[in-house]
Amino acid sequence: MMAVLLIFQFSIYKAVLLALVCFGASILTFYSGFGLGTILLVVFALWFPIEQAIVMTAIVHFINNLFKLFLTHKNIDKKILLKFGLPSIIGALGGAFLLTRMTDDQALKLDYELVATDAAAQTNLISSSSKTIAAASWDQKALDPLSIKMPDVPGLATLRLTLKNGQGQVLHRNFVNYVIESKNNPTHKQIISTKPGDFKAQQWSLKQWDVLNGLKENGAGAGFFEYDITIPPDLMTDQIKSSYLVMELSSKPLLDKDRGEEFNNNQDYMLGSKVSPSKNPNAYPMTDDDLHPSTVAIYLNGKKVVTTTLADDPADHLGVLSWHAQLQDKKLREAGTYGYLVKVPLDKTTLADSKRQGLLHLKLESMDGGGLAVYGAQFGRYPIDINLVIEE
Repeated sequence: MMAVLLIFQFSIYKAVLLALVCFGASILTFYSGFGLGTILLVVFALWFPIEQAIVMTAIVHFINNLFKLFLTHKNIDKKILLKFGLPSIIGALGGAFLLTRMTDDQALKLDYELVATDAAAQTNLISSSSKTIAAASWDQKALDPLSIKMPDVPGLATLRLTLKNGQGQVLHRNFVNYVIESKNNPTHKQIISTKPGDFKAQQWSLKQWDVLNGLKENGAGAGFFEYDITIPPDLMTDQIKSSYLVMELSSKPLLDKDRGEEFNNNQDYMLGSKVSPSKNPNAYPMTDDDLHPSTVAIYLNGKKVVTTTLADDPADHLGVLSWHAQLQDKKLREAGTYGYLVKVPLDKTTLADSKRQGLLHLKLESMDGGGLAVYGAQFGRYPIDINLVIEE
């Protein structure tokens, strides 16, 4: 008896709901004409079974006709009915049929994996798994949450998600980034970090400035940054397997927005954006075919150890940390900019000499005037400062 009562109550509730939907649709389509009103069949078919959608559309037209007869006291124009009404009914029936059968009910597979880049600039697969999702045509619902354990070392993690059908065809891809804060070092590694803004000396031919209080340091033109990296006195050099410096660097052209007010002199702004596409303080040219390379020499303890060419000053979605670091004040400060990973191995002699002196002297010099940008752990693409990595 209770089951019958529940079914009866549900039926009444559903009937009232459908009646309200039909009545509301009738009001919205009252002046739209017979053909446009019939398109409601396709809309109804998205949320209701096709049989109910047909009945609901008929009810809408019936209410519309009652309204029109009551207000105008005229009969329905048969020519308009034949010309527009019948073709629209056939089209709507076909559309509703296709919409309800475009995807059969099936089990979908969600593959997901977590990768993380640590302070040593090494990217590792942390975990991966998959789950089955019961899917129905045009169904929208919240899925059960995923439980993902993050690594307990500082870095940048990316959760990659891939949705596939029963035949293994990829239907959708997505990803989510996570900034991980921790005081732990990667396993069997010691990290000695130096912030980009902690330079001992700098000199640039055009301009030197920082972004967001030292999260990124810029030098335009020809010039250099010099750093003194402190070496712990208790460092056991005989137990070290290898050591290297790792940093994120890019070239740095001087954009119009960074030139100051003197740039505005004698500019013809009637020519539009061609005069200065980078004058807007919120703007930053995205990565394209127009490259701005810079040749950079790297010195350790006064000795040149490597010369590298930084291909560009890129800015796009890969600069995850640069986007993440932006203040919520409706302004952008070099958002999306990032650099290239530069790794400089240290031989045992250099490391031993640095231990005796108590520091490792690093000089980064732009030799051809292409400029230099040094990124910190909270800016750019990689979660690193100027890091001396010691593998034990």
